[in-house]
Amino acid sequence: MVVIIIFWKGKMKELLFVKNIHLPIFATLKPKSKIEEEWEFEHQQVCGFIRQWVEDNVYNHIANESNAKNLSGMGIKFKDEVQGF
Repeated sequence: MVVIIIFWKGKMKELLFVKNIHLPIFATLKPKSKIEEEWEFEHQQVCGFIRQWVEDNVYNHIANESNAKNLSGMGIKFKDEVQGF
């Protein structure tokens, strides 16, 4: 199970970088060039993107999450469709 989660997190990391929405997960601080509203919006974008790939039984636990950092620390299992990426 741990190997699967590491594999999926790696794939999700790649997808976030390809989509150029990785900063809310991987930046330690908000970039100075962004206002707070932009930064919150980017977190919501990342959370919405990740929610597309999680199993239905996990979705209810993260449906209202709006901070991407909180999602990155969870042991989320992604849907099988991610395997194709």
